[in-house]
Amino acid sequence: MQDIDNAFKTAVALNPDDALDLLFGRGRQVKLQAMSDPQINVPELRADKALLVEDGGKMCYILFEAMLQPDCSQLPTFAFKALGMQYVQAKPVIVVIVYLEKGKYATFPDSFENRFGKFSNQFVLAKILLWEHEARILNGELKVFLPFLPLFHEHPDPGLMDVQLDLLGQIADPKLRADLMALAIVVDIRAWGTEVVLTKFGSVKSSMKTRGDF
Repeated sequence: MQDIDNAFKTAVALNPDDALDLLFGRGRQVKLQAMSDPQINVPELRADKALLVEDGGKMCYILFEAMLQPDCSQLPTFAFKALGMQYVQAKPVIVVIVYLEKGKYATFPDSFENRFGKFSNQFVLAKILLWEHEARILNGELKVFLPFLPLFHEHPDPGLMDVQLDLLGQIADPKLRADLMALAIVVDIRAWGTEVVLTKFGSVKSSMKTRGDF
């Protein structure tokens, strides 16, 4: 899971505008001001790739947390990061849980409650089910999330890798294209195994070098 989480946060760092388009749409007024890796002085709860955004003069941090499978035990950790970061940065922090793998799960939790007798604390976090945006990814609107396409299907057809590679190959910026292909390898190995993926990507890279695209 850690490698996929790192892959998602790297994708956000490669093209934060796609991440903001995912949340607020292409016609958004929200603008990126900065990206940071704030420290909360609890190493295992490091908050990384936080987006500082602005809308109408109001500033807020967006903190993404990627999850493959629902795990309620992680929600207090995410809330702690948000509250700790808000205390340190003196700005509001919104946590967005991005679920990456559809699977057979019935629910994708975004809240938890601590209750004792009549007293309770309730914590509600934002969430995105990334597979619900597959059409936007395939049409190039959210290209930075192309590496995660196989996670949207319980048994992804290997032909999906060809679609993925074709779309990645159309990215004009060679550095962004190479970085996203590296992330796609990490994700695709989970879906189809190391040998299949490295063989496919190796042949694609060779053809792109021949054409001078790589």
